Amino acid sequence: MFANRKPFRGVCAALALVAGLEQAHAQTLPPSPVPIAVAPAWAPAQPAPPAPPPSLGRPIPVPYAAPAPSPFVVEGQPTGPLAPMPPAPGPLFPVGDPGRNGWGPYEAPSAPPGLFLDVELQFLSPILKNHLNSDQPLGSVGSVTVPSASLPWTVSPKFELGYHLPDAQGLFAASYRFLVAEGTATPTIDGAAFNVRTRVNLNTFDLDYGTNPYVFSPRYELSYRIGARVSDIFFDSRVQGDVLTRQASNDFTGAGPHARVDLNRQIGFLPGLGLFGRADGSVLIGQIHQRFREDDTNPDGTVTTSVLTRTRTQSVPVLLFQLGLSYTPTFTKNLHFAAGYQYEHYWYLGQFGLDANANFSRSRGELSAQGLFVRGQLDF
Repeated sequence: MFANRKPFRGVCAALALVAGLEQAHAQTLPPSPVPIAVAPAWAPAQPAPPAPPPSLGRPIPVPYAAPAPSPFVVEGQPTGPLAPMPPAPGPLFPVGDPGRNGWGPYEAPSAPPGLFLDVELQFLSPILKNHLNSDQPLGSVGSVTVPSASLPWTVSPKFELGYHLPDAQGLFAASYRFLVAEGTATPTIDGAAFNVRTRVNLNTFDLDYGTNPYVFSPRYELSYRIGARVSDIFFDSRVQGDVLTRQASNDFTGAGPHARVDLNRQIGFLPGLGLFGRADGSVLIGQIHQRFREDDTNPDGTVTTSVLTRTRTQSVPVLLFQLGLSYTPTFTKNLHFAAGYQYEHYWYLGQFGLDANANFSRSRGELSAQGLFVRGQLDF
């Protein structure tokens, strides 16, 4: 039994020796190599080959070439073919804006929309051609004509409020003007002294659409307005003596189209200073109301009163001219000034046409005025 144990022990020792040698060999060998991917070198995109000549009836295939990476580096943003480009800057000039002077993006943009106020003072000498005639007997005499007195200098204010539209699309303006004058005289008629009083009262309303000043030529600015006008012009004369008083009055109320053109020429040696000219006209259609009255004191102290009234439709042309200097300070574009000479005329204010007997009336009446004006405008 014990004799058989030696061969078994030898076999076990041999197996243990073989296992130790294999373990030692496994610890000394290096680990298996790990493959490493190497990025290919970048090469710029090659230009596409030239397209073949066109063939009839076939579409020409266009080879696609990937875009090259952007050479621009934007801080904080990725670069490459798919990198987003920085946003393009917006337009430096508003779209549709013709500019302050009508030269588009080559000058400053138009002024922003807003209100403006215009105040004008006219120092005028009115001249009334009062030849009103009743054309019919009045009281104890035939047709009546009342003398007139000269009118003194007066001030005629004008106020205007308007609104500038955006992108130089024009403006809307409403204005009101009035004139009041009264003159007296003491003429001698047929050896007797009389007191004569003459009055004029004018009220005018305008509602216009206008354009911004447009520089149609170097240093020349042009603007115009079109709209409607409503006017009331009243004048009368009254002569008063010891026993006789006569009065003739004329009142015209009408409305019609109104137009105005302004021209300004800049003077080179002084920035902001220019020569200014304006032509303003309208045609008013309305009613003429004439009234004649005579108060005659009888020897017994009683007073005999005779009155004659008549009405007629008439058209009255109106024309106004201004010529002078204009000035806009260079330190602000919100102030505008102008001053100069003015002349205006109202035709056919007292013209009555045919009388009741189909005869041409001798009644006449016209009003004119000339003098100086001063104007200031403020853009809010």
